[in-house]
Amino acid sequence: MPNIRSRGLHEQYQLLQIAWPILVSQLAQVGMSVTDTVMAGRFSAVDLAGVALGASVWVPIYVAFAGLLIANTSLVAHAIGANEPLRARRTAQQALWMALLLCPLPLLLLYHADYLLTSLGNTAATQAIADRYLDTLALAAPALAWYLCMRGIAESHGFTRPVMLTSLAALLLNVPLNAVFIYGYQGIAPQGGAGCATATALLLLLQAVVLTAVIHRHPRFGRLRLFHHWSPPQIVSLRRLLALGGPIALTSFAETALFSATTLLLAPLGAITVAANHIAMNISVLFFMVPFSISIATTVRVGHHLGAAQPGRARFAAAQALRLGLIAPVMAFFVLVFGGETIAAWYTENQELQFIASGLLLWAALFQFSDALQACSLGALRGYRDTRIPFWLTLIAYWGVAVPLGYQLTYGGAGFAARGVSGMWIGLIVGLTLAAAALLWRLGRVSAARIAAGSDPVTSL
Repeated sequence: MPNIRSRGLHEQYQLLQIAWPILVSQLAQVGMSVTDTVMAGRFSAVDLAGVALGASVWVPIYVAFAGLLIANTSLVAHAIGANEPLRARRTAQQALWMALLLCPLPLLLLYHADYLLTSLGNTAATQAIADRYLDTLALAAPALAWYLCMRGIAESHGFTRPVMLTSLAALLLNVPLNAVFIYGYQGIAPQGGAGCATATALLLLLQAVVLTAVIHRHPRFGRLRLFHHWSPPQIVSLRRLLALGGPIALTSFAETALFSATTLLLAPLGAITVAANHIAMNISVLFFMVPFSISIATTVRVGHHLGAAQPGRARFAAAQALRLGLIAPVMAFFVLVFGGETIAAWYTENQELQFIASGLLLWAALFQFSDALQACSLGALRGYRDTRIPFWLTLIAYWGVAVPLGYQLTYGGAGFAARGVSGMWIGLIVGLTLAAAALLWRLGRVSAARIAAGSDPVTSL
């Protein structure tokens, strides 16, 4: 019988085998955002602010839609762990139907986001760029829906390299496509910052097509046979997917919208402050991709163990994931504390912008720890198919504490002195710390209850 240390190393190895291609994929996606930020910033500070505002709407919608479809990953992983390929195929097919039926929702939200941006007092020039950015991305909603489903199917099998390779290809293509659409090329009129969205839309379509071909033809998915015996939409199955994925989507939206809200709420402080905040968020997200990737791997590993009726191993996997998830915050702390000024200079030559951004990176170094713990806890809870209570816990921590506290510290009021943009980051640190503590408590209760039950009740679709 292997000892605890060797078991822990083995589980960490299995998690990393799944997580590292996801990490590369996520870093590639963040790299696209960084590329958009840098190239739009080189065009003009106003274009950078416009892209920042547009991204503050696009990213929460993207993440919420991805969160909704994590139900696909979790349920297919359970079916694979139980060695039931037919149930895995039916689940994946119903997830595809759900994604396509719901894709008009993000399309409409993106097209009509100008009403939100107008109410926040942005300058006309900045808002015009953000509007064009979001209108273009709205056209990519069907490609986004299909791509996210294909990605979830690959991840549920623990075979994440195709996602990694398509993401890397998209990153490499993003630079020339951005150059063409931002600055113009041979008859293509320059679009400024809004050109980033044109490039993103084309790349989403390309990734969807490539992943579909891989899942259809690669031997790793041979037992799934996704496109054989296609089942029509089934109301009961769709409701079950929504029951699991809905709270995940809301949790993802609440978390991402928390960070986007900082951009929107800081708009009255001017384009320079908005741009500096966006730079700091870009770098923070870059480091967050390590625990985020581990959280997805945790969902898969916990799902496989529970599908195989091994709740003790599921809890052990969750514990090892929490340990791995703390690697990135330690690295981030030293890099951001000692290299913040250099990092800010990569983004812009504007001295005022560099100064504000480097100061914000010091605050970003602190909240990485709480952010990592809450991400890994959420990943494990999704593997347990526990999504409703985590949603309420995070909603209270994010929107009941972080946003109102950050706003008061930024602008002053309720006994607080105005601290400017740094006040918003203090609010984020407090809210994320509360979320991490609450989710760790919930994970302990759920995992202990599953072990006490001694089995994994399987919900078939």
